[in-house]
Amino acid sequence: MDTLVQRVHNAMFAEGFDRVLIPSEPEYLLGVKRRKEGLPFADAERKLFEQLQAEFGVKPLSLSETPLSLINGH
Repeated sequence: MDTLVQRVHNAMFAEGFDRVLIPSEPEYLLGVKRRKEGLPFADAERKLFEQLQAEFGVKPLSLSETPLSLINGH
């Protein structure tokens, strides 16, 4: 399997692309990015969190505008 993945990754890619991926690799790479930088939330989601916090009297979530990778220096 490793040989197949290597061959796919070494294949020529179409103009406008920088690599060839195998099935499920885009999702894997997004997971790696999310674990490193955190999950992005839209403004509407942040407002909903605030409303629910007020409604249920829970402590506000700690949300940052800065990716975790910049905070942690990775």
